[in-house]
Amino acid sequence: MRRWLLIVVAMGSACGRDKSPPSNTAVARQLRFETVAAVPFELEQLAADRTRLWITTSSSVIAVDPVAERWTAVYVDSQPVRTAQVVPCDGRIWLAGRDTLLLADPEGQRFEIYAMNASTSPPQRQPTIARCATRGLWAFDGANLFLAPLADGATTQYQVPPLGERATVRDFVDGGAGGPYFLAYVPGPSGPFAFARFDTAAKTITRIDLPTGPGVYGFSAVDWADDHLLLRTYDRRVFASAGSGPPWTELPPPGGTEQPGRGGSPVLAHDKGVVWVGASYDVSPASYFVLRYIRDAMEPQDLVILPDYYTRIRSGARTAIVHLGMLWIASDSTLLRIDATSGELVRYRARPGGALDKQVFHVTEEKGVLKYFDGDSLRALPPTRASPQPAASDTTEETPGPDSLPSAQLGKKTKR
Repeated sequence: MRRWLLIVVAMGSACGRDKSPPSNTAVARQLRFETVAAVPFELEQLAADRTRLWITTSSSVIAVDPVAERWTAVYVDSQPVRTAQVVPCDGRIWLAGRDTLLLADPEGQRFEIYAMNASTSPPQRQPTIARCATRGLWAFDGANLFLAPLADGATTQYQVPPLGERATVRDFVDGGAGGPYFLAYVPGPSGPFAFARFDTAAKTITRIDLPTGPGVYGFSAVDWADDHLLLRTYDRRVFASAGSGPPWTELPPPGGTEQPGRGGSPVLAHDKGVVWVGASYDVSPASYFVLRYIRDAMEPQDLVILPDYYTRIRSGARTAIVHLGMLWIASDSTLLRIDATSGELVRYRARPGGALDKQVFHVTEEKGVLKYFDGDSLRALPPTRASPQPAASDTTEETPGPDSLPSAQLGKKTKR
């Protein structure tokens, strides 16, 4: 049976000459992967299907072949697909833009395009947010909620009442047949956050009291798991509700331990019983990010430290995924691949015409020695657990200097 890949894209000004479909019925169009001279920068989000990595950038959508190690730009007919939000769902890849849904079959080089014809203009324009659900993909533009089914069918539109004056929806999640839950930031004296459920049948919205208590001052995300509603705070504390609101119960952090003031360790990605988490432990200063690979919960292994300013893992969703048994990270203009089994860290940088500049670093298996990635060098954390010192320059040469570690403590590096 043929499987289809559903993508939600933002055409932007590049497709201004094309008229949008008159309704939410499908219109057949062409999907192409083209090599281009312009090099993408600011990689923002990642997703993967069976054959490709899909990456949104600050101005485009690109596809990476991880086997051939080549990249291409994604085109709609003769126009490049502009920036969008990437959302994996039901084995498919979705890209969420402003007003267009695209159902595509990459192998067949074709797609079906739907328009999100908003009946109400949002009071203030916010980026379209998309979330995966069992019935399809939800997309919200600030006032209108759209449901695109996974199977054949037309999109359904709902008008969502505002959660407050100048409210900006930060996150939402599908809550089953009753409708989705919305978390919004609402500036004003009544409180900076609002939480509510939208009833898709009655077209009404019901406010829900948020968790309160010492240190509970802000919320970043909402989720639904195991018939429980989950709310995450800025410092990664998680509160759960068995119903649709209070009473709320705070869940213990991953591993049962919590560093004061830091909250629990965020799960970056997981696949087939292997979990990747990132945190700052006593082995590393708070300004550095430790990647922890967990196959056995009793013996987690810290592999490498990535500086926060380099990885951007803390600042966005879906910047890290597991694909082909390895961890992939979108970081500024760099794509990182980490293979815990072979102890290999690979850094890719796009070049004009589809080439990927590749540098390979090998993490030596020295028990108890934690590595940190510094510019173009993979170094060992000093035995004193002191803060890693920045390299003198971001070069491929490992020239000894006053701040360098002994050569025996450096990971072996290969440039290809």
